[in-house]
Amino acid sequence: RSVKAVKSLFVLLLGSSWGPSVHPVPNLWSQQEASGPNKRPRDDTMLLVLIAHNGKSYELEANAETKVIKVQTALENLTSVPLDQQILTLEGTKLDRDKTFGDYGVGEEKLAEGVKVFFYNKHLLHPASLPPKPEVLPKLKITFPEAEQYQPLHYPFQQSAVSALRNLPKYERQFCFHLARSKAHIEASTEYLRICERLLAEQEVQALAIDSAQENVESIFSYIFNMYEKFRSRFIEQIDNHETLLDGFMGELEKMERTETHEVVQASGIKSLIDLVPKDNLCKWHAQCSTMHAQFKPKAKELSSLFESVKCDVEALFMTVPSVDITKLSERLQTTRDLLLEMTSISEVLEKDWLLSKDQLARALDQNQHQTQTFLGECGALQSMNEVHMNSHIPRIEELFNKLERFTKHCIDCKNAMSRCVHSQMKSIAVLQNRISVTRNKLSAYKEVARNIEDACAHLNLVHDIPVAYSNCLKEVIRRRKFADVFSGHAQKFAENMSSLRQKEEVARHNFEKKYEGLLPQELLFALKLHLAPPICEVHVSPSDDLAEIQESDLNPL
Repeated sequence: RSVKAVKSLFVLLLGSSWGPSVHPVPNLWSQQEASGPNKRPRDDTMLLVLIAHNGKSYELEANAETKVIKVQTALENLTSVPLDQQILTLEGTKLDRDKTFGDYGVGEEKLAEGVKVFFYNKHLLHPASLPPKPEVLPKLKITFPEAEQYQPLHYPFQQSAVSALRNLPKYERQFCFHLARSKAHIEASTEYLRICERLLAEQEVQALAIDSAQENVESIFSYIFNMYEKFRSRFIEQIDNHETLLDGFMGELEKMERTETHEVVQASGIKSLIDLVPKDNLCKWHAQCSTMHAQFKPKAKELSSLFESVKCDVEALFMTVPSVDITKLSERLQTTRDLLLEMTSISEVLEKDWLLSKDQLARALDQNQHQTQTFLGECGALQSMNEVHMNSHIPRIEELFNKLERFTKHCIDCKNAMSRCVHSQMKSIAVLQNRISVTRNKLSAYKEVARNIEDACAHLNLVHDIPVAYSNCLKEVIRRRKFADVFSGHAQKFAENMSSLRQKEEVARHNFEKKYEGLLPQELLFALKLHLAPPICEVHVSPSDDLAEIQESDLNPL
């Protein structure tokens, strides 16, 4: 529903004059609290509690520190619904009785704007619960006047030979009766209109309650469905991988038995690849995993079907609309208001005619005026007025009243239909929420089973991992032998370079000694260590004979 519609509902619920369905109650702060350390703030604001099953509303004063249980206690006194049977929701979130409204992000600003809390009766959500008692058209405490109550009094001129003068008291009483009866019809119609407005507002509340409950279902299901999609993307693919692993397991095991190891490895007692794994344990694990997989696979498909079924039910829920067209009913209500305006206009005409007849009756008592032709003409006009009353005004008022009464009965029928719809919808939503909860629990259990199967099947991957690991060991030997050859080559080149460098150094030293041996004493050369030979560089590379003789051809059987 649009924001405009919600705002209109607030205006209708809180700003209209009829207001019988909005029940203001005292604030939730006791006298002790108001004077104690939890002194009630001056800026207590409004909490609007909307009752789902009957559409009534209660306006409570609360603030961010108000506990939910205080609201529930007040509602228990107002609705006679026990605390343990109350469900309060705020923006789709179920409220915890031990928390405050501030815990749900409801601050003073939100409360100042008006916060809607939806109230659901848990008892009415039970599948075996009966629908609420239907509303009936209340008896109005309005007395419609009868014609016998307006008999004319005796006047002297009633014996007059002039009929216009003689009938004047009768017309005055009839006009007074017509006015009184029209006002009774208007009073009754006004009450009917208030009832219609109340019923319409209550149906608006019920429709909003259904929307809120559906939004809650949508939110929960979306969360669960996302979890399921993640589960399916991971574990459904895992099921296919496990099936491939289990189907090919015995063949891989036989292949490991047939694959002999290198003669160097055989010398250590490992004759074939099967000697690298615990064969007996693997066979036991394979049997266990096969059983678990066979049991889990249909369960996973069952879970998928369950989610699809719940998804269809959720979509069907959102396709279900209230049995009452509230917009059309609201338009008819506006037309009905126009009927009351028309009745009021006719009543004003009747009142004007009665005042005229009353004035003429007073003038007739004046002996000086009742014989004038003008006056007698005015009195004679009352007959035509009375005919208009009897033939037009009075039947029209009764017709309008009957239309308004029928519309009121229609509004009651609509309200009862909406209440039945709400009751049915809320039971369906409760059943659907229960199914979603069961599905969520199954999903959690299946995820745990899937993880256990994944852990169990991980051991079976040895039939694939061991041959790969053994092959990589042989490749590593080949790589290391190649490295040893390259390393030895680099060492040899380094030794040759160092030998050539030393020879050059020997020549340079010999030339220096020869140049200065006759000029400087030997003691000086010995003191400066200039008689020493160049350093010697020895390069040693450990032999690679300790590595097994593995050739590229040894990898072919793998």
